[in-house]
Amino acid sequence: MFNSSIFWTPSDLEMLVQRYESLDAKQFPPHNVYDKDGFTYLEFSCAGYSPDQLSVILDNETLTIEGKGVHEDSTKYIYKGISQRSFKRKFTLKPHGYVAECALNNGILMIKLGVEVPEELKPKKIAITTNDKLVSYS
Repeated sequence: MFNSSIFWTPSDLEMLVQRYESLDAKQFPPHNVYDKDGFTYLEFSCAGYSPDQLSVILDNETLTIEGKGVHEDSTKYIYKGISQRSFKRKFTLKPHGYVAECALNNGILMIKLGVEVPEELKPKKIAITTNDKLVSYS
């Protein structure tokens, strides 16, 4: 489903699919997930929501996007196709995932995600030296 550096690897696909499918069956709001230039982007269609009605929280490895719906007004709609109901979406990120940017523009909530492994956790190449005093060939 997600072939991304920010989400769990394909070997963890079954777990990710189970988590994803356990969410709201209607998958509201509509969204895109894509990779570009070393980052993963989430885009949510949030037409009619203001920034104070939306929240994006990263707690440990769980990214939660929440929208507070607008209560019905007195308008008598002939047809209402733009929904502004409440929603909550959760995504599990890899360790060391972070939110690089978050913006609401033209009704699209864009979240830019990255992974930055601390230097002390990165693999290190060990130099191999020779020292005749340490090696015995007898």
